[in-house]
Amino acid sequence: RAKKSDWVRDALPFLVGDGSKTDPPDSPTLFIPYPSKDWKGINCRFGMKGVVQTAHYDGGRNMIAMVVGSKRYMLSPPQHCKALELLPPKHPSARHASFDWADPNERARRKDGEFCEVETVDLVLEEGEVLYVPSFWFHYIVSLERSMQCNSRSGKSFVGKQHIDECGF
Repeated sequence: RAKKSDWVRDALPFLVGDGSKTDPPDSPTLFIPYPSKDWKGINCRFGMKGVVQTAHYDGGRNMIAMVVGSKRYMLSPPQHCKALELLPPKHPSARHASFDWADPNERARRKDGEFCEVETVDLVLEEGEVLYVPSFWFHYIVSLERSMQCNSRSGKSFVGKQHIDECGF
């Protein structure tokens, strides 16, 4: 009997198996079992138009490939950490901004503050393109249409970490 989620595998046949011990030994898959506890693998995200990922930073280098659709990315370097109004370190969403960067009302409230002076790279990542996000860079993401992106983390760089440390993280 088919599971309700089998439509995903039918629509995307390359997603066969998940690399787990229950898969047949020679089953084709894009998924590789974790060779070590530090390896994060490839993560794919599916999204509908308008889905937002709150601004945040990651500790590892990040390569993002847009497989289908497009997303808007706003990137800011770690030296602007203090101006980005992050949730505090013990908060469940620590490392994330406390407000939606794209909300015009939120920006208007901050028009005279440090946030509006922050250097930001604003770009649209389109199907077939790859974006490199350095360690500790802040990134805010909006899905502009139905999309699929896959990303892989490739180790850590400590460039910029001192700014994150100064913010208390």
